[in-house]
Amino acid sequence: VAILSDTPEGGPTVVVDYGGGPVPFSSVPAWLALRTHAPLLPTACWRENGTYLLHPLPAVEVSPDDDERSLMQRVATAIAVGAIEAAAS
Repeated sequence: VAILSDTPEGGPTVVVDYGGGPVPFSSVPAWLALRTHAPLLPTACWRENGTYLLHPLPAVEVSPDDDERSLMQRVATAIAVGAIEAAAS
């Protein structure tokens, strides 16, 4: 299941630091991960020359100390770093 966490539309959100400022991210991926203990698989996605490019990133594992916000902050950080690395290559 793929969920665009940085473009929430009408669902529960948490505010994370992304791109240098506060951004609402969907909290649904974290909610699911916290209940199933399944890792989240962040993927950076951007458009280049009319084509969408995807850059899969390492899994974000759930830790006992996580809540929805902390888990989604780690996802947001992974996506931001992954997009910068992918764009540089």
